Amino acid sequence: MSARPRLELASDSTGIDFGPRGQVRETFATSGRIHIDRWLPFLVLHRSAEPEESVGRRVALNSPAYFVWSPDEDGEAESALDLIVNHLRAKFGPVLLIELCDEPAEEKQHDSPTLAPLDVRIAASPGKAAQAASEALAKAVGGIRIDSHRGETVPVDLPSPVISVDGADRLLLGVPQIHRAPDGRIYPQLTHDLVAQLVDSILCAAAAFIGEVSQARPPHFRSLGRSAFITAALNADKKLDAIARSFDFLLSISPINTAEARSRFFDSGEQVTPSFKYRPLTVDPDLVKRDLYAIDLSPDFANFYPAVPYPGTALYEKVRKDGMLANEDWSKMEYSYYLLDGHGLNELVVMAAINRAKRRFFLRPRYLTQHLADAARLAWTKPAIVTHLLSRVLFGQKVIDVSPSRLALPTEANVRGS
Repeated sequence: MSARPRLELASDSTGIDFGPRGQVRETFATSGRIHIDRWLPFLVLHRSAEPEESVGRRVALNSPAYFVWSPDEDGEAESALDLIVNHLRAKFGPVLLIELCDEPAEEKQHDSPTLAPLDVRIAASPGKAAQAASEALAKAVGGIRIDSHRGETVPVDLPSPVISVDGADRLLLGVPQIHRAPDGRIYPQLTHDLVAQLVDSILCAAAAFIGEVSQARPPHFRSLGRSAFITAALNADKKLDAIARSFDFLLSISPINTAEARSRFFDSGEQVTPSFKYRPLTVDPDLVKRDLYAIDLSPDFANFYPAVPYPGTALYEKVRKDGMLANEDWSKMEYSYYLLDGHGLNELVVMAAINRAKRRFFLRPRYLTQHLADAARLAWTKPAIVTHLLSRVLFGQKVIDVSPSRLALPTEANVRGS
């Protein structure tokens, strides 16, 4: 990826190409990226020398407006960020910069069964709007649940910014490393849950900031998400509404003994669940279900995970107690393996079902048609990656463990035994 010279001059006000809806898709230097989904008065920042290993980078990339770069690109990033913020300030006035930083991983014993604490550092600039965003962020973080862990906020002093932007409000969020195993690898499902809930928390903070600046009722945080997600949800809601508005449908789900059930409920001291009666159905439930299942959400990507009993989780304790844990090899506690055996499900059955689901999703004619050009370009430029992806999607190839312990030379006992 080549550098973009026009982003190096902060005085060049035409250096950023904003679309008619405020959308921006820009790159700078070697790995710097700017993505703004539409006109939004906030920007999520993340700086990392190891973006592939960073959960903070994943949180940023799932946000509707982000600015990411590496430490050796600070010069270009400063010029580009100054341009972006000037445009946003001209459009909205106050602008909120949400800075994400990855916390150091907690050192633990290799066989430790517990997860790291879910402590989230929060700091904000002294402005009224930034403080409102900080309070909303703290409240949202308090509602985060990762397995049995609950989010806890840790207020800290706001450090000096790596890149200083005059006049912008700041909000700092330290991303905990609860998703890391003691050996440094990650728990995929915990990572997914952590990223999703932190993105929601950031949107809650942004909504509070907008409400404080506008002195109006803040928008719902979901309305600030990626426009593609919002559009898909609205389309699904419209189709569901068309079904639900059917008069026969409404009659079929309306109880005919509400007054009687209400009296019995209060006569019992509110201790007995009401028993409702309904009209005989004038619609065929199977046909209504067919209409519901026929709603096309047009997803662009899907992933299918088996249940993974990560040590220290409630699932791990349950399956050990029930005798369903067929393998306690920690190197296999990730999404390429199914380690449980019980109730008719084992690794062979579950992984075969996951592979069938992947084939049915990614080999759909419409999906292949939509992504044919992208696939051809990737196959031409990076054939090894395409081969690996196809083997994972079509055949469920295992993740190769290249840790030193797995590549060690055979011992004398092993050689003698073979």
